[in-house]
Amino acid sequence: YQCVKRAILHPDVQKLLTWDGQNNPYPIQPITPEAQRAFEGKNWQVNIRWIVAIVINISLFAWAVVAYNS
Repeated sequence: YQCVKRAILHPDVQKLLTWDGQNNPYPIQPITPEAQRAFEGKNWQVNIRWIVAIVINISLFAWAVVAYNS
């Protein structure tokens, strides 16, 4: 999930890339409440985007099957 120009990392990845809170080699963005909800699957806007993408993929697959068999 990306809501800013630089991607916000998953908390587990952020923990791995963080040394001691100082002199970090990577520009790590703080996790926003919006991103935290998305990581937990509780952000309805992100969930709707996933559902729409899945529906589009299923419909394109079904169309390809029908077109190939006709």
